[in-house]
Amino acid sequence: MLFTAPAAMAESAAPTPPDDGWKMADAKALGWHTSLFETADRKVADGTWKGTTSLLVVHDGKLIHERYYNGGSREHLNDTRSLTKTVTAMLLGAA
Repeated sequence: MLFTAPAAMAESAAPTPPDDGWKMADAKALGWHTSLFETADRKVADGTWKGTTSLLVVHDGKLIHERYYNGGSREHLNDTRSLTKTVTAMLLGAA
């Protein structure tokens, strides 16, 4: 995105338009603190977040951040396990 990714991370930059229907938007233009994305990248690279293969952020139905790590890719099937429960609980709590 705004920096050179460490070797532990797969290639990525600002999200490239996928051919799967996702619309794109610029995170910074939407007011996101993009430095938090860089912090996440460092945590994966230094082993704090072990086993992380991807981080995608969607804002109002538009993909604003897409990064892959540790062999992850758009084509890689990700095992979300308890993350799905966590997100569901957050959404229900916010309703």
